[in-house]
Amino acid sequence: MISAFVERRPWAVVALSFFLGPTIGMFYLGKGRLGLTYLPVELLALVLAPLALHYEVVHLNLELRAAIYLTRLPVMLVGAVHCYLVAKRLSGRRPRVWFARWQGLVGIYLAVLAVLPLLIRALYIEPFSIPAGGMLPTLQIGDHLFVSKYAYGYSRFFFPYSPRVIEGRIFGRLPERGDIAVFRKPGDDRIDYIKRIVGLPGDRIQMIGGRLHINGEAVPREKVADRSYESPSRGEVSVTEYLETLPNGRRHRVYEEDDRQFLDNTPEYFVPEGHVFALGDNRDNSQDSRVLGDVGFIPVENLVGRLALIFWNSERRKVPFLE
Repeated sequence: MISAFVERRPWAVVALSFFLGPTIGMFYLGKGRLGLTYLPVELLALVLAPLALHYEVVHLNLELRAAIYLTRLPVMLVGAVHCYLVAKRLSGRRPRVWFARWQGLVGIYLAVLAVLPLLIRALYIEPFSIPAGGMLPTLQIGDHLFVSKYAYGYSRFFFPYSPRVIEGRIFGRLPERGDIAVFRKPGDDRIDYIKRIVGLPGDRIQMIGGRLHINGEAVPREKVADRSYESPSRGEVSVTEYLETLPNGRRHRVYEEDDRQFLDNTPEYFVPEGHVFALGDNRDNSQDSRVLGDVGFIPVENLVGRLALIFWNSERRKVPFLE
C-alpha cells in the first residue's frame, strides 16, 4: 500500500486529495500552480460555511463542523476527480520538486492548518459567542458571531495573548454610532465585552428617565411591544421593546423594564478624546459605560472589531443574521 502512494497511483492520489484537500493532492503530484489555485477555493468554502448554516443545508439542525464539511464537500469531490485525471497522465512518474516530497507536504499542510488560520484570525475575522443577555434583543444568549478585525484598524489586541508589539492603532478608524463592537474591558484586558457604540470623542451622554440623550438631545424612541425573556438568574423578565433612532439615522431595538432603574438616571458623561461610550441594548441589565468604576469610557485602542455576522445559536439551534 505504501508503494501505491510513493508511485502516485490514481486511487492513492484520490484518497489523499479527498481527505487532505485538493491543494495537498496537487502539490503531491508536483503541480504547484494547480495547488495554489485550489487553496483560495478551499478557504472560500470555509468562509461560506456560516452561509450554509443560514440556509439550513439539507434542512438539518447543523453544527458548525457539519456545515463546514458539507460546504467543502463539492470542492473535495471536484478536486479528487481532477487529481485522478492528472495522476493518470503522469503514469506513475515521480515529480522532483521539493513540495511533492513528504517533508514539503507536511510543511505545507501545517502552514495551511496553523499559520494561515492564525493570520486570518488576527487580521480579518474572529469568532465570538454571547454568554449573557446584556445585548438583548439584538443578540441572544448562545449566539455565535464573526467580528470584523480590520473595521477599526489594528492594535495589540488583534493578536493572541495581546503581546505589546503595537502601540496605539495602525490604520485606526473611529466607530460609527450604532456599531456593535467587541472590546477589551478597561482595567482588565483579559475580558471581552460586546456593546453598542453610542458616544464618540467629545460627545455628552446622559440617561434621563430611561431615555438616552446625546449632546443634550433626547434620542427618539418608539414603543414596539411588551415582551418577556428568560433570564438564567432571574427567571422570566417583563420588558418593553422600543425602536431607538440615533442622530445618524441608525435604528435598533432596546429592552427597558421600566424607566426608574438604577442606570436610567445618570450624570452627564463627557467622552474624552481617544475614547468611546457604549451601552447594552438590554438597558436595565447591562454593565456598560454608564458604570464608570467598572467599564466606563472605552479607549479606542481596546476595540477588537465590529460585529459582522451572526451565524449560529447553540441554545436555540437557529441561525439569525444581523439585520
